[in-house]
Amino acid sequence: MSFNSPSWHPSQMQVDMSGAAFRIHRRAAIAWGVVLALYAWTSFLADGRPGRVRDFSLGYMLAVVVVVHVLLAIGAKRRMQAARVPSMIVGGLMMLIFPLGTFVGYQLIQSARSPWHRPSRPAD
Repeated sequence: MSFNSPSWHPSQMQVDMSGAAFRIHRRAAIAWGVVLALYAWTSFLADGRPGRVRDFSLGYMLAVVVVVHVLLAIGAKRRMQAARVPSMIVGGLMMLIFPLGTFVGYQLIQSARSPWHRPSRPAD
């Protein structure tokens, strides 16, 4: 169906936003990974002594955030429907991190709102 045909309507065009969600999760995983590396360097390596319990717990929380973004990026890349709802939840949580997280969370929610369609394979 061409765009110039009189029967074409924008609602007939299916846009797959899984690529946008993949890019957002990938960039978030890289950014949080850098924060985790800087935190580990400043609290553990720069001191020359082991960190306290609270240092370990914050490090673990940052590691969980990185792992969640990596797993959701993989799910978005593979267009897995099971990654859509967690992406929207993570987007909602990211909106609490004002101001940059608000914008990124909104973009993530918008990209996960529509279904991610897997490309149809040609018959062999």
